Amino acid sequence: MPGDRAGNSTRARRHRAQLMPALRQDWAAQRFSVEYQPQVNLVSRKVVRFEALLRWNHPELGIISPKDFIPIAEEIGLIGAMGQWVLERACAEAMTWPEPIGIAVNVSPVSLRDPELPTMVRNALSGSGLAFSRLELEITETSELLMDAESLSVLNAIRRLGVRLIIDDLDAGHASLRYLLDFSFDKIKLDGLYAAALDRPDRRGHAAREIMRSIAGLCRNLSIDSLVEGVETPAQLALVTQAGFTEVQGYIFCEPVCAENVHETFAHVETVWKKLQIPE
Repeated sequence: MPGDRAGNSTRARRHRAQLMPALRQDWAAQRFSVEYQPQVNLVSRKVVRFEALLRWNHPELGIISPKDFIPIAEEIGLIGAMGQWVLERACAEAMTWPEPIGIAVNVSPVSLRDPELPTMVRNALSGSGLAFSRLELEITETSELLMDAESLSVLNAIRRLGVRLIIDDLDAGHASLRYLLDFSFDKIKLDGLYAAALDRPDRRGHAAREIMRSIAGLCRNLSIDSLVEGVETPAQLALVTQAGFTEVQGYIFCEPVCAENVHETFAHVETVWKKLQIPE
């Protein structure tokens, strides 16, 4: 209904207007934290790295989704400081993990316009002592991610450091796949909406399975890794494995945990595999 859409739009604008000053205030007050979710190799069935996830717990509004506050941070110029803080914290935390467990950190497409990004990455790694090869930077695929000379220069400078570069939340459209023509990424990370549809018996489920098989095959042919996020059920995990993806991430193994609980997830993931009894 038109009235419902207008009401939803009004509520969204009010919520955004409420979040903007709160974001500035809580960032200054350091009311943010980092949680970590494991990424599991489907061949070894072991944790190979953790994704660092920025969390905002507002004292009155509760948990604020990154999908709500990251665009605001980009708009008001906070995204650079946030990205640097998460990167430095995540690299330092990763130094307490067994080698060669890696760390994946999200990079806003806005940051690709910053020529200082490679220096920030190098300083975070050098300052923590973490091997450069243990870091992956996940760049969210959006219409803002344009492979122009400026962003390609930044990506190539990071690549020369020995850091791996990932397309995050890839869509299956022509514009998205074009990024693979412009730059040699190390991995594709597929959006969780495909995993959510995998075990459905209808046309949507069939389409999701065919798309995932195609993307897994594309990655094999390009000799790059592939990861599916948002996997929650044994059926989804089995289908992702059958499709040929190399890695998986999702609540089926573990929800994001605080740094103090990261070490417990290694044994937990092994226990989950045993309970699932999925043939190798």
